[in-house]
Order: sequence, then structure tokens, then C-alpha cells
Amino acid sequence: MTTNNSIDAGLPISVPNGGTGSTSFTSGSIVYSNGTTLTQDNANLNWNDSTHTLAVPTVSATTVSSTNVQVTSATNSTALITDGSNDIISSITTATELSYVHGVTSAIQTQINAITGSGITSLTTDVVATGPGTAIATIQPNVVTNAKLAQAAADTIKGNNTASTANVTDLTGTQVTALLTPMVGDSGSGGVQGVVPAPGAGTYAAGDFLAANGAWTFVDQSKPRSPDFALVTSIAELVGGSHSENTFTFTHSNGKIYALVSGGGVVGTMEMYDISDPVLPVLVNSGNYTGSYNITAAVISGSTYAFIPSSGASTFIIVNITNPYSWTTVVTKTVTGTAGSVYSAAYANGYLYCATQHNGLVVFDVGGGLAGGTLSAPVQSYTEGGAVQSFGVAVSGNFVFTTQYSTSSPFTTRQIKSWALTSAGTLAVPSLVQSFQVTTAGEALGLTISGNTAFVSVIATGVNSVNLIDITTPSAMANLSQITPSYTFNSAYVGVASGNFLFIPSGSNVTNGGAIDMYDITTRTAPFKVDTIYSGLASDVFGGIAINGGYIYVGRYGVPATIGPFSVYTMPNLLPVFGAGLGSTLTLESLTPNTALISSASDGIISSITTATELSYVHGATSNIQAQINALSGGGIIWNVETTSVSMVAGNGYISNSASLLTFTLPSTISVGQIFRVTGENTGGWAIAQNAGQTIRFGASATTTGTGGSLASTDVGDSVELVAISTTDLRVISSMGNITYV
Repeated sequence: MTTNNSIDAGLPISVPNGGTGSTSFTSGSIVYSNGTTLTQDNANLNWNDSTHTLAVPTVSATTVSSTNVQVTSATNSTALITDGSNDIISSITTATELSYVHGVTSAIQTQINAITGSGITSLTTDVVATGPGTAIATIQPNVVTNAKLAQAAADTIKGNNTASTANVTDLTGTQVTALLTPMVGDSGSGGVQGVVPAPGAGTYAAGDFLAANGAWTFVDQSKPRSPDFALVTSIAELVGGSHSENTFTFTHSNGKIYALVSGGGVVGTMEMYDISDPVLPVLVNSGNYTGSYNITAAVISGSTYAFIPSSGASTFIIVNITNPYSWTTVVTKTVTGTAGSVYSAAYANGYLYCATQHNGLVVFDVGGGLAGGTLSAPVQSYTEGGAVQSFGVAVSGNFVFTTQYSTSSPFTTRQIKSWALTSAGTLAVPSLVQSFQVTTAGEALGLTISGNTAFVSVIATGVNSVNLIDITTPSAMANLSQITPSYTFNSAYVGVASGNFLFIPSGSNVTNGGAIDMYDITTRTAPFKVDTIYSGLASDVFGGIAINGGYIYVGRYGVPATIGPFSVYTMPNLLPVFGAGLGSTLTLESLTPNTALISSASDGIISSITTATELSYVHGATSNIQAQINALSGGGIIWNVETTSVSMVAGNGYISNSASLLTFTLPSTISVGQIFRVTGENTGGWAIAQNAGQTIRFGASATTTGTGGSLASTDVGDSVELVAISTTDLRVISSMGNITYV
């Protein structure tokens, strides 16, 4: 720095000399000129470098005269107000909202209050709300009428089918049906009300109806059933066994019909009832024997014997019951092999076939002769062995059938076995043909046979089933269907067939007691329940049943700790019933009106293709119509081309077409008016031979009477037409060519 004057460093440099005129400034001061010096006014103007803010003094509203006042921290486009400190701040009112005041000529609230009395302050009745101002309106309950609803489309119902919360829409009939619960048919414990299943194509034509099981079912209306499935009588059984297991009916050697009732348990009872009068069965005798699940009987050489397999020991007992009132035990025979129960027995042709607990099928010669056994000294001729568990046995034709079971899940062994008694096997030593597994998983136990169907009872925890098995070919048995009875049943019980119907005993229902189900098995692959009869005694159980003469005989198993009565029930009438007397009618919906009726393959009645009018044409016929038609001449004759000699039929013509002579022999019996024709087509020629007593007249000539006479052709194309003028004489009424006669 150059100066002409000295500088006093202790004095401030003046503004003209390039200084500030001050020796110091306060931090944050903003230096400004007062015209003479640069100075500061921290009280009214300073800069805060930490907050980067400029501090200005509070301006009194009465002293502001500038039109360019800035307010710190104000919100853009808002109306300004003064706060409690008389500072200017932003209000909550926007500039737009403030503009709404423009044009107002008087106090706004006063104007609003002046018009409130003429507006709606509340809603009442159907819709309620309270004002003034905005209020929530509520629709009152039960006030919206159908007329106030939105109109529905034609043939619709308002609802929601979206499977979730949604607005109500107009649903079609199909949509509504899909929402409804379907009907569930009864399978023994009741069904569920609901929409019935749609009938399939052809259901009406087939005459089906909706059955209680929920399925459309064909009813064979040609076999109406009378409602006679009912109890006839019950008589008290004797106490001696733990319960009644099964019933067997048979014709005694004295010609009467009896029922044997077997008692189960280690100590059992066999009871014998005279059921010649089913309405009044008579107990004629009883005996205490080792308990038995099944009893059978047979007439042998004029005497009657009962065979009692033991359910408590490895034995069976033969009892002579020829005198129903005085029995004689013939023998108690022990089965050789592993000890165990003898469950069932079947007698045939001098042999007793037994199903045993641990030896499978065991056969005894009791008079058949092949093994030298007798009734008093049976010989064990065959033992299946192998620890096979077998319960049921039945003989049908040249085969014996048994069941084999296992006692634990998954019941892999649940079989019906077929054994041949001829060819590969004998009556004394059967040969195993097939072991076939039944469908239902459980213990395959009881067994009965009717025709070409075997009925196998299968039980397990929660399982009661009768399996229908086709045994038409014993080497290729097949499962047909399975039936679940109304309630549970014991191992000895099984279905008993009568015609096209199957009867299954069951019981132990806490309300209905014992039950007998009746199934139609006309179609064995699709049996259906027809009816059920109940004992009506709570927790009662029906034992095995027997059917004889239109009655069902039941040895009642009883309720716990008791033995039920011996009961007789009538069977429903299984035969066609067409009314009684002149004018009785049969109305069948499945028949075609005005048609002739014929029997069907299932013994029902169906319409034929012949109309009632066509059938009336038969009226007045005096002999076979076709024979009469065949005897007529004209275009109705039947021509046959023959290459070998044949016997002639009236009303037929024969064309001989062979290089060798063909002989056409007249019928041994002829009727007046019958026509016969022959013509040649090949070089072999033809001859008409006669039977005894017959003669053919050719103009004035005639053949030799009897088998020695004949007519014959000479050349190809020779032809002749004969007509019978009596039962022995025929006449040539036309001919062509050179016909010779003998």
C-alpha cells in the first residue's frame, strides 16, 4: 500500500478512504451504510449461519406501509392471518376457498340460518334420517315390498350362486337347481330330502320309477306282489343254548315237513318243529348237543338222520330222527387233524362234506362206499389241511363249494372254492378246481347256492355284505354284485334265494330289532331292495332262515342274554296275480296299447309286435295256418334249389340241379289240396318217390301203388305239378317234357 500520509492503525478507516468506519462487527451482523459509515443493527437484522435464516423485526400492522411484505414460513396460496403475537401467518383457508366470499353482500351464517327452516331436517317411516345437513339414511326393517324391488327377468329367482358374498342377481331355473341339495336315497339308515335325479333317456318307455334308494328303477309289473310279508306266528324256544343260530327245513321220511333249529355255544340245543301247518308249528322234540352253527338232515334208506357239526369241538354228531319224538345218537365222530370247530356240513350221495376251522374241507364216507364208511362208522376220506380256515360248504351238481377266510385286515384270503366230484375228483376225494377271491374285504363265511349263483356272507368290523358269485362255470367263477343288508348279521347267516328273490336276515337295531331284507335279483349284477320286515323288538337279532312252501322260518338269535322265539313269516307273493273272475284286468304301463302279449325271457309279460287286430285274424282257423297257406297254389309257393335227394314238403317246389339223379320223396302223410312241384335244371334228372299206399295218376295212367311207384324225368327241363286229391292219391295237373312213370 502507498500513501502520502501516515496511517494510525488504532483508528478505523473511514468510508471515503475505503474502510468501514468501524473497528469490529458482531457475528451474523449484516453490514449496511448509514450514509457516513458502514454499520450493523443486530437487534433488527442479522443472519443465522447455522440455520441459514434471516432474522427481521416483528412489524406492527399499524406501521406497515409497504406492499411487498414477506412472511417467513407461510404456505403458498393461503389466506394470511395474525397470530396471538400479532405475527402474520398462513391460515387453513386456501386462496380458492377465500374467493368464494367474493360477492357476498351480508353475513353468510345469517343467510344460511334464514333458509334452514324451509329444508328437510329429518326422514321418517320407511327411511329414517335426522338433519339438518348431511345425515346417514337407514331403511327400516320389513318395509321394502316386492313392488319396490327391481323387476326380475322372466322365469328367474333372485339369489346368489357365486359361492361367496355378492349382490343378488336374477338366477335361472337351472342355476337355482344347481344350488339345491340333491336327494340322497335310503341305504338302511334313511335318506336326505332334496332334488331328485333327472331320468335318463328311455326311462319312461322302460316303465322305471324313482325308488327309495334314489335311483330310477325298473319294476317288473308283470309280477305284482301282494303285501303279505308279515309275521304269522311265534312260539317260545327252549332254553339250552346261548342263542339260535340257524334253521333247516326238510321233508321227513314220514312225509311231513319239519324244521330243525340249531343252538350256538359250547352247550347247544337242537329243536325239531312240525311245520306241516305253518300257521301252527309244533315243537315235537329237542336235545342238548355241542353247539352248532348249522344243522342238515337227509333221508337215507328210508330213515331220517340229522348231521350236527360241532362249533365247540372237532366233532360232528349223527342223530337218527326217524321217530321225531324219540331220537337216537348214532355216532359222535372226531375229525382227524388240527383241533378246531366243525362249522358246516352238507350231505350228498353217502358222503358228508364238512367245513372246518383249521383243516379246510374234510370229507367223510358215511355209506357212499368208496372209502368203506357207514353211518355208524364214518371214514375220513379227504382232508384239505394246511391250516385252512373254512366256514361254509354247499353241494351243487358234480361240485362242492367251500369258503376260506382270514381273521385280520386286509383279509387277503377271502375265497370261494370249487371242487370237482367227478373227472379229476371223486365223491370221496374231491379235486380243487378254482380258488376265487370275493369282492368285499372281510371274513368270507356263510355260503348258500341257488342255480348258478353262490351267495357268500362277508363280515368284519363295520362290514356286512352278501357277495353274489356266478358259478355257471366252476373253473371260471365271477363276481356279480354285493348287497349290504339293513343291519348287521352273524357269521352263520347268509342270503337264501327263492326264485328271483333273495332274503337276508340281520338285526341288532336298537329300534327295529331283527330284519329280513327282500331283494329282487332278476338282474344279478344289479339287485335292488323290494321290502324289509322287522321284528319290532329292540336290539333283537334274526338267526339264519329257511324258506319252505311260501313261508320263512326263523330261529331267532334273540336279544342279549335271551333266546328269541321260533317265528314264521309269510313270503310276498312272487307269482303273477291277474285278479279273480270274469272281467279281471291287468294294467301295465310298460305295455303297448292294443297288442298281443307274450312272455319275456325273465318270465314277465311284454307286448309283441302283433296288434290286437292282427291277432283277430286267427279267429276261425281250423288248422295250421302256415300249412294251409303252403298248400295253396300260385305265387306263394316256395322254390328250393337242391343238389341232393330230399323229402318233399307240401307247398314247395324243387329245382333239381345235379349231374346225378335226385330223388324227391313225398311226405308219408298228405292232405287234400296240397301242391308239390318239381323241375329239372341239370343232366342228372329227377324222380318222385312214393310212400306206402300212395298213387300218382297221370291222365288215364297211374303209378304202382306204394313204394314201388314213381314218376321220373327224361330230359333237362322236364317239369311236373301234383295236387293231392285224397290222403293217398295225387294227380298230375300240369307237366312239361317227357315224364315217365312206374
